[in-house]
Amino acid sequence: MISRSKLALSPDLSERLDRQFPIGSPESALKNELAADGFAAPESCEADPSIMRARFFQKGAGFLRYDVDASVYWKTDGNGKLVWTAGFIFYGGL
Repeated sequence: MISRSKLALSPDLSERLDRQFPIGSPESALKNELAADGFAAPESCEADPSIMRARFFQKGAGFLRYDVDASVYWKTDGNGKLVWTAGFIFYGGL
């Protein structure tokens, strides 16, 4: 994986992922939490099926005029355990 310092990670989301789902955690726990938080069903990477992504999108409205587009990526080992996670959040609009 690319050094985390070179990625445009969301510090808050990435820290939350690291805290709630440390390396070696079951992938199923992460998937369940993402689904509960409103993320779409995970998709696998075409080049490496052990890398997954789940996306959340919310159209801005009212006081929150910015669209929120968040993605969580993770890699699992052959036993369904997390190898790494990464979270990205983008705000767009106006």
